[in-house]
Amino acid sequence: MKNVRLNVHIVVGVLFLVFLTNYFLQHQEISTSFSRNYLDDLLAMPIIFYLVQMIMRWLYRDNKFILDSTMLLMGFVWVSITFEWLLPKYFEHLTADVWDVFCYALGTVFFYLFNRLGF
Repeated sequence: MKNVRLNVHIVVGVLFLVFLTNYFLQHQEISTSFSRNYLDDLLAMPIIFYLVQMIMRWLYRDNKFILDSTMLLMGFVWVSITFEWLLPKYFEHLTADVWDVFCYALGTVFFYLFNRLGF
């Protein structure tokens, strides 16, 4: 079981490195339309849920604590509403995009599946 746990940490670490690399490349103006518009949204949910789960494990002192389906669904809804409906109303440089919500959903499903592998 330890190998699965280590692999999940490595996978999320790689996702975070991809996120940081994408950020750096965007600021160097080296990016594709997909990486500029959707890659961050695809990576956001697994990274957010991973960090939340690690904090919850630390707070509850329970290394086996996992975010359940309801928590994941509520997190997905909260991020979707906040970043695709609420914030674009108040900040002109932000735009609402249904494809971003689709990317959040894919990221949530990805994290859900990793949770079920013994994370």
